[in-house]
Formats: sequence, structure tokens, C-alpha cells
Amino acid sequence: MAKLFQWVVYAKRPLSAQELREALATDKDMPYTTVSELRSHGNWSDCVSQFEMRVRHISRGLVEFQDRDVFEQYEPGGEEWSREAQFIHQSAADFVAQKFLTNIHEGSLYRSPAAAGHYEISRSFLRYLTLEEILNANGLSREKLSVTFPLMPYGVAFLLDHVRGVEGEAICQADLVTLIQWNQPGRLRMLAKIWRIMDPEATHAPRGWPFPDASALHLAIAFGSASLLDKLLQQDSSHLDAKDLEDNTPLQLALREDCEDLALMILDRSSTWQAEQEAVASEDWPSGTVAPGRYLAHVNNTNADGETPLSLAVSIKTDRVIRDLIDAGADIKHEKSLLFYAISQEDRALVYQLIKEGSDLDGAVFFTTQCFNRTNADHHVLRELLEALLESRGNTRRQRGVEIDNLLEFDEDEEDEVDEEAIFVATRGGRPEVVSLLLSYGSSADMSNPHHESPIMLAFQSHYYDIVAALDRNSPETIFSYYADTTVLEHIIQTTQFDLALLFVEEGRGVLTLHQLLYKAVTMRQLPFVDGLLIRDATIIELASQIWEDQASPFMQAVYQNDEDMVDLLLCTGQIDISVRDRGGETPFLVAIRLGHLAIVKLLLDTGQLGFYQEDFEETEAFAKSIVGEYYDMRKTKTAVRHENKEVLFFDDNDNKEDLLCRAINCGKLRVIRLLLDESLINTNSTVEGQTPLLWAMQSGKEDIVKVLLSSVRVDLHFTDELGRTAFSWALENSEDRMVLLLLSAMRFCIY
Repeated sequence: MAKLFQWVVYAKRPLSAQELREALATDKDMPYTTVSELRSHGNWSDCVSQFEMRVRHISRGLVEFQDRDVFEQYEPGGEEWSREAQFIHQSAADFVAQKFLTNIHEGSLYRSPAAAGHYEISRSFLRYLTLEEILNANGLSREKLSVTFPLMPYGVAFLLDHVRGVEGEAICQADLVTLIQWNQPGRLRMLAKIWRIMDPEATHAPRGWPFPDASALHLAIAFGSASLLDKLLQQDSSHLDAKDLEDNTPLQLALREDCEDLALMILDRSSTWQAEQEAVASEDWPSGTVAPGRYLAHVNNTNADGETPLSLAVSIKTDRVIRDLIDAGADIKHEKSLLFYAISQEDRALVYQLIKEGSDLDGAVFFTTQCFNRTNADHHVLRELLEALLESRGNTRRQRGVEIDNLLEFDEDEEDEVDEEAIFVATRGGRPEVVSLLLSYGSSADMSNPHHESPIMLAFQSHYYDIVAALDRNSPETIFSYYADTTVLEHIIQTTQFDLALLFVEEGRGVLTLHQLLYKAVTMRQLPFVDGLLIRDATIIELASQIWEDQASPFMQAVYQNDEDMVDLLLCTGQIDISVRDRGGETPFLVAIRLGHLAIVKLLLDTGQLGFYQEDFEETEAFAKSIVGEYYDMRKTKTAVRHENKEVLFFDDNDNKEDLLCRAINCGKLRVIRLLLDESLINTNSTVEGQTPLLWAMQSGKEDIVKVLLSSVRVDLHFTDELGRTAFSWALENSEDRMVLLLLSAMRFCIY
């Protein structure tokens, strides 16, 4: 009854009827050596249903069999393992575990019923494994082995768990070596073959278990038994440098299996033996002779995967083992992961030691930058380490590797994984001091990641304006890099970041001027930004009337764009020079009229700085409409031309100012004439059919037009045409007395 309850209580999963039948027939102390003997004793049940009845009887009805939702069928058409043993109720399980099993083991060597249960199960299965039919079944498949020997699937999956369950109760397990028949290499190899069939992927035990060609130390480590390892570690008989099929020494296997306590035991014992050897050598050997490292040679062994004890210790982050390995003489110079581990632990001394000994620093700066993003990071220490690595010429690129990623202690976001340079990590993390440090050691702000993102774009997108400023100070040109089809500068203008924009001007080493900033904002029609800019620095308005490089002045640009609000804002300052001209010689007033921007024409008239125009009309709006309409009509004047022997009308849309002036003279449009003379740099000496505009007007007898021409400083009153005539000589010659008097009365006319 006790054995039944032990299997049902302490099994790692419910057992099928087939498994439990085999388990109850097996015993750690059984005399049987074959499966046939096992199944021939009086308690064996050939029929599963009969076995179920027997179990219910033995357990006094506390154990029953229930149908499984999912069950094994190891061969087509074979027996279904669909029934599993369970207690009828949780209270029954509690009673058996806490009362029954406790009482029957009272006074025994076992510290608890659990220890006794795990001991019984593990030892019974080890005896089961060594039965002749099982050891000789290496020609069978896993499925066939499972059907033929039903306890194999469970035992292979959970043997080591039960052994560790015994170990947890501090019970010596020195019997494991004997039970597995370690002293019979041939049988051990047979067992290894069977195990490999049942566990081909080494899911339940280390690959190569039970290590027939290695050492008993490997076996003890696989069992996870400190008591067995302690017994096996003897100075003159321990094979510390023995290797398994993957070239792992016992120390490496302990670390691969994440058994820190076992690794420390091996290291402590081997270091002690080495110290004793060196002490004896110092007495018996000549002075200056160093004793060979017999007991510590294994600390630098490399296995088939290229792993050393030190790299394995780093992978499981066991700080004490790492330090003991270094003290024992492990080679640290070429342990790439050790440097990253030391950084992750913020271990100044170890990082400086690795730098001093010439460790490869590739990727260390990038990794250190990543560590700033950990929640519990000491930024002061990390900054010190980062500066030391940069000072030692560590590059800033990412070093990829699983062992490195495992040390981060946090998961990277998907967008972070594309970053290959430390400056991107520092920018995404919002670390201005790190960005500045990286820049001071040569990191470039002018680079992009595979997503075509630049650091300054990322900083601006995340509102890290202090980082934006740092990047601009280092590489001012980066403000013109694109972010979502718009430059960083344009985004700053659109979001009215006045202070940041002015910082770009002040610290950008001339890459961005205040004039350029104003022009850009006007061009973008960003009225709030321009308004805020003028509020912060009233002197900026002086730049609005000045031409920027080969472009128009900001004010003229606003006129070109018909940006009424911008023009109004700038004019309201009272400091706009509306007489400024573009490269074609036109004033804002003429440009507004020519382009038909009526509202802007009115705004310019409202300034009161345009002379006689406001005197002619009381209402500026009416005058604006009138002058725009008149100018438009002049541009659209009909001209009769000959085409294919027919006279047709041609609507001339030519903007040539000289032609337009002649047309206005011909039509008698005084305001258009005055407009062209005052608001453009028209050449009044150009000739039409050999005559200047002044001479033409005089010959046509248009006295009012002559008066307008004579009043303009742009008209040369003494110009000599191709025939050697001046306006005055023509008037005298043709007895045009009225014209002579007009010329003589003109302020700029000189008879001499």
C-alpha cells in the first residue's frame, strides 16, 4: 500500500494503468535481472482492468482510474493508455501525504515522506533501466520501446527530477554510481544507447548521459547531486579534465546545467589542491620554478561549441563562479561576453582590468549605452565606464550575439533592433549627456539607420529638445535632414519651437541665419511662428525688407504668395520698407497689382506711403480695384496683326514693362504710366519705332502724359535718340511751343 501511495502522490504527472502496473512490480531492492522475471511474480496482473480492481482494493478505494482527455497510443491499433490513476478527492491525497506516509516513515533515515517517495521512485527506475531486455533493446524504436517497457517514457522524462527531489532533503546519494552500474562500461554504453533512443533531443538529461566515456563526475553533475559529487571529488583520483562527447569537463557541464553550487565545489576543491601542490613545490623545487597548474588546467578548456568555463559562467550570470574562475587563472582577454557582463554588473574594477589587458572592445560602447535604459541602472557608474571605453578607442557599433542580448535584462522594442550605432540608442532613450559624450568622441550626428531615420529626427519626434540642440551644435546641417517628407527645421517652425529655432541660429556656426529662418517661416506661411519670432526679437523685422541671398525679401515673398495675413502682420510693425524692389526692379505694390492680389494692394495703400494714389480716391478699396483693373486691361490690350493675309485680333499678355508703358501712353492711361515709372525700374530711354516714350507722347500731343513723364526721375529729359534729337530740339524744330514751355518748367531740365 505504501509503495502505491508513493507513486501516486509523488509522481510528476498522473500515471497510466500500464505505467503504474510496471512501477508497482519494480523495486529498488528487487532480485530480478530480467523483465520476464519481473512480470512473473505473483502480484503481476496480465489484464489492465484486473489491475485497476486490485489497485482500488489495495488503496481501500482512495485511488481510482479515470479516463484521460489526451492519451498515448504508441503503435497503430495498439493498446490505448487512456486510464490514469488519481485519488478520489483532494482530501484523500492530503490524508495520505500528511498522515499515512508520515506515520509509516517515522523513525526512518528519511527526513520526510517526500524524500522517501522520491528515493523509492528514482531507485526503482534505475533498477528497471538495468534489466536485461531493456539494455538489449537498442534495435527498437522509441514507440516500440515505450509499448514493450511501459515505465520507460515516464522514467526517462522524470528520473533526474526525482533524484534532485532526494538531494533537496540532504540525503547522501552515493549509491547512484552503483545503481547505474558505472563499474561496468559495457552495460553503461548499452544504457546510453537506449536513453538516446528515448530522449534523442536530450530534453530530459544532458546530451551523452550517462557519460560512459567521460567520468563519474559528469554523472554526479547530471544527477544534480552535491552529495555524490562531494564523495567523488578526491584529490588523487578525480578526473577534472575528463571530457564528455561535446568536450565538456565536469566544470563546464555543471555550468551548462546551471548548477552553480556544483561548479563552485569543483573550483574550490581544485583551487585548494593546486595551492597545496604549489606549497609543496615551493619547498622542494629550485627557487623561481613555478609548479605546473595540474589541478586548474581545466579552467581554460574549450568545448565543441567554443565555450570556456568563463563564457558559460557569464551566460548564467553567476558572479561568484566568474570571480573564482578569474582568481583561478581563467584567460579573460578573449572572453568577449565577460566584458559585457562586467558592464551589465557595473563592475568598474573588472571593466578596467579587461581594458588594461587588451580585451576586444567591439560593441562595448553600444552595449553600455543600452544599459542606461535599465530601470535600476546607476547612470553615474555607466557614464564613467562609457567614457573609459571611448577613451580606449572602443567603437560605437552594435555587436550582435545571443550571449550579449541575454545580459541586457530587458527586451528591445522592434524599432530599437534596427539601430546599429550607439548614438541612436542614446537618442531613443532620451539621454542627452550620453549623446553629448558620444559626439565628443567622434560619433556622427549625420547618419541614418536602415529605416532612414537620423538621430535628430528621432530626438525631435520624441520631444527630446535638449538632444536636438546637442546634435545641432555638433552637426548644424542635420536640421535639414528629412523626417516624414519634411525637414527637422520645417517641423520646428510648424510646431512653433521659437527658442529651439533661435538656438539653431546662435549655435549653428552660420549654417542657419536669422534672415534665412524668417524667410523660411514666411515661405511656409507659418504666421504664428513669425509672430512669435518678432515678439522674441523685435530687430528681426529689419530683415523682412532685405533680399536673402538670391531670393526675394521675406516681405516680398509674402506678397508673391498672396499671404494677406502675413503681409498685414509685417506691415503692422510699421517698419517695412515698401519701396524695396525685387531682382526685376518691381516694388511690392506693383507685384501685388500685377498678380491681382487685391487685398494686399489695399493693405499697401493703407500704409499711406504710396503718394498720389490715395489723393485721387477717398476709398482705398475702390482705388485698389480700379488700378488693378486698369493694369489688367493694359496687359490684355487687343492688337491688330496680319495672319495668313487676314487681319486678326491678338490679346497680348506680355509683361514687358517698356511695351506696357508704350501701350499705356497710347491709350492715355495716366495711372498705369505713373505706376510703371514709380514702382519699376523701367528703361524710359528704350525706343519704339525709333522714338522714346517722351518723344512719342510729345509728337502725339498728349500734354497730360508729357507732364507725368516729366515729373518722373526715371525719364531722362536730355536723352538723344538715334537721329541725334532730344525732346527739346524736336519741340523747337517743330514749333511745339507748349511742349517747349513744359520742358523749360520741368525741375530737372537744363537748357545748357
